[in-house]
Amino acid sequence: GMLPVVTMEGITHIIICEGTAFYGLINDRAAAEAAVRKWCAEQNAKGLGLIFTKKEGSEYEMTPLVYIPGSNTVFWENSCGSGSSAFGMYMAKISGRSADISLVQPGGKLRVVSDPAKKETWIYGRTEMIT
Repeated sequence: GMLPVVTMEGITHIIICEGTAFYGLINDRAAAEAAVRKWCAEQNAKGLGLIFTKKEGSEYEMTPLVYIPGSNTVFWENSCGSGSSAFGMYMAKISGRSADISLVQPGGKLRVVSDPAKKETWIYGRTEMIT
């Protein structure tokens, strides 16, 4: 089946939910990194994120993998704001109403609120400066 694609300014995200065909890539980093490069070229995107999500109670676990062809970097992100936003937009779209979701990521928790009527998406969370 087709995976949902969320196109944003500067980056495209592919949402990969647990139970879908490609979720297993989360356990095979080399295959996931090869896939993100291939799909980025196919999407002709400036950057591509694979957003792996899994429902855990009332929250979602999210693991982002981001590839930027310009710098040829593939990175398993601790936290991804644009990926969190993309997931919120996707969930709001499929439900047809506002989504308010807590996303547990390797670097901590982010909350995403997406309102399809207003076409607005907000993310909330703690950030740390890396020095």
